Amino acid sequence: MINTVVRVMGERKHPKTGKRTHGPIGTGFYVRVPSERGDGHFSYVVTAHHVIDDQAKPELVFPDPHIPGGLYPPQPTERPDWLEPLGEKVDIAVLPFPRPDGFFVNQLELDKHILRTLPARSLLGMPFFYTGLLEPVDRAMARAGHLGAIYEKDIEHRDHYEYDCHLGDARSYGGFSGSPCFLEIALPGLKATPPPLPPEPGLGEVGRIRYAHPVCGMVTWHLEPAEARDEASLFGVVAILPNDYIWKALMAPELVQARKEADELSDEPDAILVNLSAIREQDKPLNDQYQSSEFENFDALASKLVKVPKSEIDAKRKQEESASRRRPRHDA
Repeated sequence: MINTVVRVMGERKHPKTGKRTHGPIGTGFYVRVPSERGDGHFSYVVTAHHVIDDQAKPELVFPDPHIPGGLYPPQPTERPDWLEPLGEKVDIAVLPFPRPDGFFVNQLELDKHILRTLPARSLLGMPFFYTGLLEPVDRAMARAGHLGAIYEKDIEHRDHYEYDCHLGDARSYGGFSGSPCFLEIALPGLKATPPPLPPEPGLGEVGRIRYAHPVCGMVTWHLEPAEARDEASLFGVVAILPNDYIWKALMAPELVQARKEADELSDEPDAILVNLSAIREQDKPLNDQYQSSEFENFDALASKLVKVPKSEIDAKRKQEESASRRRPRHDA
């Protein structure tokens, strides 16, 4: 997932000298959304709206996952192509952007990594990771924090945006605006090895842990004192646009309509999607959501492997007990 991030390049002004230079201005991430007819997908870059708002020709730089620190050549975009699906008051922008030929770029998937809702009661205090391309070393990097407040209202955002936000206790750095934020949820898996037999028929042995990484939001800005002294957040607090805004933006009517029209024009799907899960219910426990969706195939397979008919279990136990009674004893 760390290689789903995209560096956004553009014109930036030095805060003290006013000199304008070309360089990194923020972060974005790459997402694919299923075709409306369900046999292909469409690709989008998502970032914070303020990152590209005053840019005429923002560029995108994708990391090369095969080379540590490797970056693909910058890809030009035009500002009018960037969409504001939720209006000018929400700090999010979306760009339809098919994967360039020869690029091997990871993508997040709508309804798999980006869910419509996450149960708020499960989020408060949870660790999260936010990822971006750290400018000084040109590396995709994951940084960590904790969700300190959830769906906060009436926060005075920069540039007069208006949206409920999470507040994350995390070290932030200029240029991470638009970074995706991930939770890490441990899921107990079933050990798919029949011997030794489970103590109860039909029950699997917990033998390993799998992890789910849903997106909980996107970094929009970090809290600063009245007079900023450097690029790092002195308060250590970031504002996070919650995941439901991202989901709504990608499922906005204008994007859905554009996908439908493209489906009608194209006879060949551009990719095959497998088992995209349905929308989750908000009141379902977070662990249950993933047990019944992203990992349902794994659990079904594991369950089949470990389930043994009761007659076999009883016969096996009798055989072991009989062998134990016949085994000679060796006293010390």
